[in-house]
Amino acid sequence: MFGLVLATLTAIGVASWLYRPRPPRGLPNDPEVAEAVARLGGALDVEVGDLRFATSFGESEDSGRPPDSTRVARWMAAARTLDVARARHRFDPRFDCLLGHLELAAARLRRAERRYHAALSLAPRYGEARLGLGVTLARRAAAEGRTAQRALRLQAIAQLAAVEAEDPFYRVALFDRVLLLADVGRTDEARQLADRYAALEPGSVWTGVLRRRLDAGRPDSG
Repeated sequence: MFGLVLATLTAIGVASWLYRPRPPRGLPNDPEVAEAVARLGGALDVEVGDLRFATSFGESEDSGRPPDSTRVARWMAAARTLDVARARHRFDPRFDCLLGHLELAAARLRRAERRYHAALSLAPRYGEARLGLGVTLARRAAAEGRTAQRALRLQAIAQLAAVEAEDPFYRVALFDRVLLLADVGRTDEARQLADRYAALEPGSVWTGVLRRRLDAGRPDSG
């Protein structure tokens, strides 16, 4: 009997260790989420400097148009709508992640950070939340002194490195990781990862951006 109990517990432990639930992806299937998306009217216009940022709402791109004066009101209306839905889905990390995106768009970085951490506490392999947290930490770094800036960038790099290769946000996270590695002086690692990115997207615009950025940092580039 003792051996049977021990074997059962061992089997349960091994199964728990081997089982890796699929990370959450996409938008929740909820009418409030559809309403929030409609309020946004497209991808979030998030200020991320030279970095890239993408969400389940779509990839943030510089359209060249002047900022929409109603966008903050639309973001907050979308956030209120998502909060209503979140109350019905307490254990779905996608709601905290989406709310984190809206806080990031509004430059409320500490709030965004808390939202992403809440999402990751429920789903540590959630690539979209890792990307959002990495970009948020990089944004915070831009406003800090040199010592704190480097520490925050290293934290951002760690979050971006945690996005798995099979994740739909992997390439965006890899792009940002290369830029931040170059910023903290880890240029050899940045070039290795830039080569990995180039293998995934040979000849793409983003591959060209990485090449130019790294070439500009070479001692003989001038």
